[in-house]
Amino acid sequence: MFFSARILLCLCLLTAFPSVNAESISHEGKEYSRIDKVTAAPDVVEFFSFYCMPCYLFSQKYHVADTVQASLPAGIKFKKYHVSQMGAAGNELTQAWAVAMTLGIEKKMEPLLFEGVRKSNKSITAGGIEAIFQQAGVSVKDYELAKNSQAVKALVVQQNKAVKDFNVSYTPSFYVSGQYRIINQGIEGMDSNHPDAYAKEYAGVIRDLLNIPDIFSSKQGFY
Repeated sequence: MFFSARILLCLCLLTAFPSVNAESISHEGKEYSRIDKVTAAPDVVEFFSFYCMPCYLFSQKYHVADTVQASLPAGIKFKKYHVSQMGAAGNELTQAWAVAMTLGIEKKMEPLLFEGVRKSNKSITAGGIEAIFQQAGVSVKDYELAKNSQAVKALVVQQNKAVKDFNVSYTPSFYVSGQYRIINQGIEGMDSNHPDAYAKEYAGVIRDLLNIPDIFSSKQGFY
């Protein structure tokens, strides 16, 4: 009877914490690495640049961010921040991304800005960025109002601070709970004939990390 009770207890523990099974957890050093803890971090954050070809592929071919976001449990915060340090118009593109976030049109603007940078041979100008917003249906007046708003200015500061706090050294890069960095080349599926396979594997690693016990330590807030 005592032996049966112990078996039942073990089964209950495995049911309550399925993600702590060693075989189900992604491998540290292969698919992710630990970083110095970043306080007040989003649960999941991606850093990218419109100048970055791998970022373009992540976004437009593999749809990594979309797949990750769709797979996250309710209440998990996902952020996507632009890195100003890349490219001659890096600051202007970070501002443009802040405008897109403020207007709630990130999904529409992301492919357009990627294509705009590529077509300009990476020499895009502030005027070119404004024209892309007009192409998306944003009037000059609305664009200027948003660009000069306190909300956009705050988002620019927020993105730049996050890049510094996470010590971002390459793009695209994903971080989980302020203490894990995904190793892009360690995720299986990139060479598959089905681009969604890589994104699904990527999302699975992030879900594993979000389910590690005590990963949701108390935070002072989110970026």
